[in-house]
Amino acid sequence: MKAKRTWFYSPVLLVLLLVACSGASSDGQLIGEKITDWTATVSPGKVSSDKNEVHLHSKDVGPMGEVMATFTFVNDGTISGNGLSFQDGGKVISFSVGGAWTTIKKEGEDTHSWLVKDMGIDAEGNKIFGIWTLDLASMSATGSIYNLGD
Repeated sequence: MKAKRTWFYSPVLLVLLLVACSGASSDGQLIGEKITDWTATVSPGKVSSDKNEVHLHSKDVGPMGEVMATFTFVNDGTISGNGLSFQDGGKVISFSVGGAWTTIKKEGEDTHSWLVKDMGIDAEGNKIFGIWTLDLASMSATGSIYNLGD
């Protein structure tokens, strides 16, 4: 029986996310300054027994401009994604993210919404932390992006 390699990555990723969410920086901030809030439309991608893909499109992600991305939600609670940011002046910047997701519960019952916490880096080396909700019932997403600095 071959062991899954995700057993190591998930706990390590969770520790990194917890540090990013709760560990104060030297200037006392919990995480970097908020860059922007955003909303996006969602369309389905590949669906399989162990992972599901969705595509997000947002026309306005603040200084990042228009953003298109594909995210893969794995049944072990991890997420990965890749996308493009179409910025002012014709600049196009690629990015990738990794993180964790969980089903949001209401009154102890699962909902059709997932809470996502992810960290990303773009082709220019900018690092971000995102907290967002994917609402499968309305095929929409909303969230906030924070700067993680150097």
